Amino acid sequence: MQQRIRTIKPEFFRHEEMYELELKTNLPLRLAFVGLLTCCDREGRFNWRPRALKAMILPYDDVDFSRVLDAWGTRGFVVQYRVADEVFGYVPTFKKHQVINNRESLSVLPKPPENQHVDAWGTREAREGDASGTRPVQKGTEQKGTEQNRTQEALGVISDQTEEEFEQFWQEYPRHEDRKKAKAAWHRLSHADQVAARAGVVAREGCEQWQDKMHIPHATTYLNGRRWEDEIPQGGRNGTNRSAAAVPRPMGKEYPKPKRFEV
Repeated sequence: MQQRIRTIKPEFFRHEEMYELELKTNLPLRLAFVGLLTCCDREGRFNWRPRALKAMILPYDDVDFSRVLDAWGTRGFVVQYRVADEVFGYVPTFKKHQVINNRESLSVLPKPPENQHVDAWGTREAREGDASGTRPVQKGTEQKGTEQNRTQEALGVISDQTEEEFEQFWQEYPRHEDRKKAKAAWHRLSHADQVAARAGVVAREGCEQWQDKMHIPHATTYLNGRRWEDEIPQGGRNGTNRSAAAVPRPMGKEYPKPKRFEV
């Protein structure tokens, strides 16, 4: 497994989702990800060998690198795929951020299957001790809905209803930054999770911690991190705690936009 010269942009060090995932898992994910880029070939592929990767990237750290890979996989930073009896991985955004020297050797690793989705891990069942800390996805309606949303998104045929529901969520959410990423995160959710996510926003209106914009996570972080499942602080709507499973305001009616919080 070779190490290669790679480029890191300044924006990487301000990647909020990677930072929050690092806090959640207590793993050195940002430093390890920089190291992973040096182990990827020119196509962004690598051998899925946790022990060998650790020896190349974090030789002096006491860390289970399989947990590092799992944590990245749950958020789509890396994707695992299998060809024959061997397991590989790739970084979906690799070519977007790397300029490869033409003299670098061509990839000798097999391509991912054509039907491999970038965030295919989002519907897998979490194994015991999974670094993501998320609950296993139950096989059934929710998983089916999530996969259906992703298939529709890939084909560019997201329904008008789903688009309208995202617009409602976006109007209700008090922090408007990076709409494109938030919309992509929204479409990766099942319909049940979309309803719960909107309900979680409504339930937090008036919470003291959400009065300061700096305490409100980006919409993308809220959706990817399933933050609507967090406990609602005191001082929520009507001065009481509300369950994030509460039913949001019905569709098809015009509501005034929520108050924008000034910094």
